[in-house]
Amino acid sequence: MPLLLLLKDAYLFFYNSDIHADAEKNQVWVREKCVRSAEDVASDTFTVFIVPGDIGSEVDRIEAVLRNLVANYDAVCFLPGRVQCIHTYIHTSYLYVASADSTTVHLTA
Repeated sequence: MPLLLLLKDAYLFFYNSDIHADAEKNQVWVREKCVRSAEDVASDTFTVFIVPGDIGSEVDRIEAVLRNLVANYDAVCFLPGRVQCIHTYIHTSYLYVASADSTTVHLTA
C-alpha cells in the first residue's frame, strides 16, 4: 500500500454500480452528483470511488465516466460488469483504464 494512503487521517468510500452511462441523462447525473465535496477537500479526506460494474457499453461513455471520477476522487476502482463483458469493447476499456495514472485508477479484472 502506498505510504500516502497510510498517512491520511480520514478516508471516505463511495460506490455506485449500474451507472449505464450510454444514456445522456446518466452522464449528466455523473457529472453533477459524483463530485468530491469542498468539505472533503478542506479536511484532506482521502476519497475512494468504487464502480462495481456496468458503466455502459460505449467506450467513449465509459471513458467519460472514468475521467470524471478520476478528476474528483483520490482513487477510483472499476470492476467491469456484465454489460462490458458481453461487448467487444471490453478490451478497449481495459486498455484505457490500464493506461491511466496507476496511483489514481486501479483496474480489477
